[in-house]
Amino acid sequence: MVESPSKNIQKLDQIAAELEKRLTASLFEVAFMEATVGNKRVTKVIDGSFSGHALDTAVQAVISNVVMFVGRNLDNHGNSLPTFVRSIQGMEQHIENARRQAHPDWPEEFLEIGKVGCSIESLAENVENALKSPEFDAVKIHRDEILAHHLENISGHRRKLERSGYEVRKVNYRQVINLANQCARLTEEAIRIWTFHVVNCEDQLSVAKRYCSDFWDLVPPLSELEKNRSSDKEV
Repeated sequence: MVESPSKNIQKLDQIAAELEKRLTASLFEVAFMEATVGNKRVTKVIDGSFSGHALDTAVQAVISNVVMFVGRNLDNHGNSLPTFVRSIQGMEQHIENARRQAHPDWPEEFLEIGKVGCSIESLAENVENALKSPEFDAVKIHRDEILAHHLENISGHRRKLERSGYEVRKVNYRQVINLANQCARLTEEAIRIWTFHVVNCEDQLSVAKRYCSDFWDLVPPLSELEKNRSSDKEV
């Protein structure tokens, strides 16, 4: 059964709102993970300390949240990018009319009149490429087996890939970072197409990553702080 135009508009409004909410909440976590993974300063801060276990726990929690951000955005159901792409098909004229009504004084070239269909097609292609990537396979299996359902080595996605002869490899942090950045850009584009509102992920990620890098640079080695505290207690 084909949904009515008004119902489809409400559905797209809901998906876009949830995607933007999720994106805004996750950008700092993506930046924190990017500033942390491979940063030699992190090892220097944490290694050899007891209190470092607390900070390491926080790091692992952030990484898990980023994995869930990717999983939710690329899930085949719910308020996800694939659902958005399916729902927005054939909505080019509505989008262009909405832009004209919202900005009657803007030139049609700036409103991308006649080009919205190409934007939707490009987004759909990029989302499909992300879904077919080995990075997503690894992230999806990690989410299903470790974070969501605790189905280690027996998730449906793993079995499906193994039946096709695909070698399933353990996810690595760099894959998660790359896919999270890709998801952020795709989500930004989905929001822009539907609402004509720009989130500007690149700038927000850049600023957040700088803050997170500063954090690691400013925190002294925790083992030294622990030694100093022990010395103070002995005096």
